[in-house]
Amino acid sequence: MKIFDPITVGSVRLANRVVMAPLTRLRAGRAGVPGDLLVEHYRQRAGMGLVLTEGTYPVLEGRTWTGQPGIETAEQAAGWARVADAVHAAGGRIAMQVMHGGRIAHPDVTGARVVSASAVAAPGEIRTPSGKADHPVPHALEADEIAEVVRGFAAAARRAVDAGLDAVEVHGANGYLIHQFLSPASNLRTDAYGATPEGRARFAIEVVTAVAAEIGADRTGIRLSPQHDIQGAVETDPEVTAATYAASRTVWRRSGSRSSTCCTGTWAASSSRASAPASARR
Repeated sequence: MKIFDPITVGSVRLANRVVMAPLTRLRAGRAGVPGDLLVEHYRQRAGMGLVLTEGTYPVLEGRTWTGQPGIETAEQAAGWARVADAVHAAGGRIAMQVMHGGRIAHPDVTGARVVSASAVAAPGEIRTPSGKADHPVPHALEADEIAEVVRGFAAAARRAVDAGLDAVEVHGANGYLIHQFLSPASNLRTDAYGATPEGRARFAIEVVTAVAAEIGADRTGIRLSPQHDIQGAVETDPEVTAATYAASRTVWRRSGSRSSTCCTGTWAASSSRASAPASARR
């Protein structure tokens, strides 16, 4: 086995085993529509076995940055279709990283409320069109609102695949919404979406299950980064961290779902200092 040998990951055949990590570009303007610059950016990198897009918001409420692309509207989907066509024409494959920023957001960027697992602001500041501002205190999502967010992820995945992208990676790391539910520092809930390792893992499981049901488990992956400790989603206790990510796998098995290891692996971690299960360290 060599790095330039072809490989099939899930249902996606890759020309080689080199994967380009998501790189935030912020070149999609205020409307979040990929244009000529992004088409060319991704086309130039199609020699990779798989290109992962920058974090792409599923709904406007989940947008973090001005210039960040979305996959919520028909116009945005059409822009991504141009990107996918260009990558495929150059012989490559491309997966979309779908990212809901949660509390890493600001009304001056989205024109919408800011949401998270709990009403706890992220530390530090965020860039807005008028300059840096403190992170606002987010709205703690109610259970019915969580269900709507889950549906938003699934709908975004469907739009991405219908636009021609080969797979979807759910962003569950780096302090964004899914990571905010996983971290005991940002998730102070006492209901079924918090309080215990299984509770903190529940939202991640529901999102990935919904996405896999919509586009196929063989086109679905998730990025996890236990103990990355970024943007306030802190996981300082190795045992608690390992229990939370192990609970993710336990709940996944109970759900009866079998997702592929596409993109980064269903329970793959981009970095981990915790004694997480092997499936979370791949």
